[in-house]
Amino acid sequence: MELLRGTLHCDASGQLRVTPNAADASHRLRGAADSDVLLVMGEGVRAYAAGEVVEVIRY
Repeated sequence: MELLRGTLHCDASGQLRVTPNAADASHRLRGAADSDVLLVMGEGVRAYAAGEVVEVIRY
């Protein structure tokens, strides 16, 4: 399992959406400060398609 920082928001239709933060390296503090969720990436998964259901951990 890998974790990727992201931002959770609600779109116009009321659906929750997560946008991965492009600054995902551990030394990128701005990315950590701007993010409010961790996107749970499955074993060996490198990306998810837009609209795909994903697991997140809010913080």
